[in-house]
Amino acid sequence: MQNFRVLLVYPNMQMVNLLPSNISILSACLKKSGYIVDLFDTTFYKTEKVSVDDKRVEYLQLRPFDYSRFGIRYKESDVFEDFVRKVETFRPDLIAITIVEDTFDLAINLLKRLSCLNIPVIAGGVQSILAPEMVISNEEIDILCYGEGEEALPELCGRMASGKPYDHIKNIWVKRGDRIIKNPMRSLVNLNEIPYNDFSLFEEVRFFRPMQGKIFRMIPIEIDRGCPYHCTFCAAPSLRELYKIETSGTYHRLKTIPRVIEELTH
Repeated sequence: MQNFRVLLVYPNMQMVNLLPSNISILSACLKKSGYIVDLFDTTFYKTEKVSVDDKRVEYLQLRPFDYSRFGIRYKESDVFEDFVRKVETFRPDLIAITIVEDTFDLAINLLKRLSCLNIPVIAGGVQSILAPEMVISNEEIDILCYGEGEEALPELCGRMASGKPYDHIKNIWVKRGDRIIKNPMRSLVNLNEIPYNDFSLFEEVRFFRPMQGKIFRMIPIEIDRGCPYHCTFCAAPSLRELYKIETSGTYHRLKTIPRVIEELTH
């Protein structure tokens, strides 16, 4: 089991240089269970004509800034070729890709390059939770995480590593021939008990972010999860209602003050 290798894949909009909490927490959970973890991150590849931040500067939503002073620039190589090379070099037993609607096409196009390598792929993220049927209908995806992954992903890896069946893990949907085994959601995780974020997977330049025309070195700190408000443009209300129906739990949760202080100190 200790040789089981997981490649986390983060298809991101170009130059959106904000570290993802989900990837860093899942990495910590997997490493705590003894698995080998690596990351492929598309942030610095030119996958669009114009970056989101460049558009925000153009529309006066963001002050002009200069990443180049910090050595942050686009990679010159091809994102698809580098992805295949990463997979062939790391030789993962499982590929775990996180998906939101903005990056769905990029995610699928990346996975299409691996069609001949026969490596199982699990998809997670907001898109997989709110539109699971649409996500798992793609032939490039074999397994889907329907809910939070902190407990489900290590359990899946444990069963795969030991050669045990993994068809009936809560939060996990599995393709079996022409049918899909849809397991129910498990209870929501206790935020005070999950490991601290693992940021060691990320390149040093991923820690910098523009704010008010300046560049700051920063990391995200999760003091709560979810949101109590009802903004129509946000996925939070839909997630809150879904978890209420599926788990009878309250999706919006806060960490305790001692835990937040410990995490900030860490």
